[in-house]
Amino acid sequence: MEENTLAIDSADISRTLWEFCVNGAPAVVITLDERGVYQARFVSMSKDSVTLDLLTEPAEGTFSPDSVCSVSFHLGNRAGIFLATVRELVPPRAAPQAHSLVLNLPRLVIRGETRRTFRLPVAQDLGVNVTLVDERGGQLTPRLLDISLGGMLVEFPIGQDPEFESGTSVRAEIRHRNHNVRLQGEIRRRERRQYGILFVDILQEGNIDPPEALRTILKAIEARWQEERARTKPAPGRGRR
Repeated sequence: MEENTLAIDSADISRTLWEFCVNGAPAVVITLDERGVYQARFVSMSKDSVTLDLLTEPAEGTFSPDSVCSVSFHLGNRAGIFLATVRELVPPRAAPQAHSLVLNLPRLVIRGETRRTFRLPVAQDLGVNVTLVDERGGQLTPRLLDISLGGMLVEFPIGQDPEFESGTSVRAEIRHRNHNVRLQGEIRRRERRQYGILFVDILQEGNIDPPEALRTILKAIEARWQEERARTKPAPGRGRR
């Protein structure tokens, strides 16, 4: 995680989630199984649960009680993520109402820097590869450092820095196993050999509308992040103060 990420402990979680619900903050819910990625929004909370409306139809059997999912969100100038267990999935009473996903309150919420979506660090052994095609048609193969539904951060090897200027257009191809997605990108920032790239054809009129292949790739990346976080979770009584 970056230095400006903030871990919110249990004392402030209720207040933070209440703020999301009051503002109807948008979210992305990802399950640990192979079902998919779901757009959602915060709607209400109680003493021990938080409820989101799913804006996309859940697959049958998804969100079974006690299953774990992650929730990525953005509100104002903050973005973040938390893991939570499912309490219940409430079907709509009538069309066009949404399914209501009731989650147990998380024990920890991670909030990060200003972003429309939460950026996920990419494990280098996961096999996610990136190819960039510049304005002259040259192909470049940087290392993917982190990614979100709206952009990514890549790094070039020593001696292979293309020295892109801010505003440069690139075509990006992202591959993982048999999933492949091509996106139009724009260089938004540079720090030494690292470049922040915005997916300009996804962020249209302020709405995030990623292709299914990108959702699937991010799901694999987030699942690995969840696994690694679970392995390194501190023992009870030894968390951050």
